[in-house]
Amino acid sequence: MTMKRPGIFLVTSVVLMMALPWNVAEAQTFKNCAAVRAKYPNGVAINFGVIGTSGAEINRAIYLRNQRLDRDKDGLICEDEWAQSIGSTTTTTTTTTTTTTTTAPVTRRTPVADLSEFVRVYGAALTTIECRSGSSIAVGSGTSIRMTYTDFKELVDRAIKSSLVTNHHVVKNCLRGDWLDRQVLVRTGSVECVGYVWNWDVPKDLAVVDTTCDIPKVAGFTGTTVPRPVIGDIAIVIGSAAGIAGTSTQGAIANITDRDVLVTAQAAPGSSGGALFNRDGQLLGIVQGATGTLTVVIPITRFSDAVYAASVSIAWRS
Repeated sequence: MTMKRPGIFLVTSVVLMMALPWNVAEAQTFKNCAAVRAKYPNGVAINFGVIGTSGAEINRAIYLRNQRLDRDKDGLICEDEWAQSIGSTTTTTTTTTTTTTTTAPVTRRTPVADLSEFVRVYGAALTTIECRSGSSIAVGSGTSIRMTYTDFKELVDRAIKSSLVTNHHVVKNCLRGDWLDRQVLVRTGSVECVGYVWNWDVPKDLAVVDTTCDIPKVAGFTGTTVPRPVIGDIAIVIGSAAGIAGTSTQGAIANITDRDVLVTAQAAPGSSGGALFNRDGQLLGIVQGATGTLTVVIPITRFSDAVYAASVSIAWRS
């Protein structure tokens, strides 16, 4: 059985034609770098991968709104160039020799050096989900996504604050009766909240859980803003392996098809419904399971109709 929430759209659907994050239009426009540094002393970075040693604050919307200030096209605006140069070029001078060492440029295949910082920045959108049925407990993960409830008074009255995408097999034993009876436990940090399974799709193994927890959303994601992954790209899985939230592994894209993305980043029981990110912190899909040494991921291109309305088209950007 599949329950459909009529008219659900991404908040970002309004700006799909512009291929910009959901909040770019609301982001502040700065006159010059002096104005930027007054609020962001070390500048602003488009994503985690370009920060280097600049100390810039990650804010994709602010960066895109003021991209004209990125004169060297390095993904940073109004950064401290001297501080940044320390991380890329070091010159040591003695009485006899001068040695210059240059670090290779960061690409989508460059491993993330500080995985704990990556998880701190992007893992806040991940939760643990427990489906309790009789004496059995199914534990999985949920990834917080951006949706709107303005047309659903019952949801608003129930103080629904967040929506999670997870796997159908995580919540299948809790699919009984009306949506208010289809309850799961949502845990984020030390906070526990009630979640309601609203929608699911058995063939795609996807489900949507609405929860009273206010969980940070995955940054401006529509699918059209995410480049198509290719074999060899860095892949990072964050989930609740063994029920331990924030468990993360780093690997690479092993293969990609219309149905699945296979990665070498390992997953374990409890990781189902967890997020697969590229090294720039962009959501590529959610974990479904494992086959041998590879993790199987449901790509975001399959979220249409199962998670969002059928009219929301999600496709890779070449």
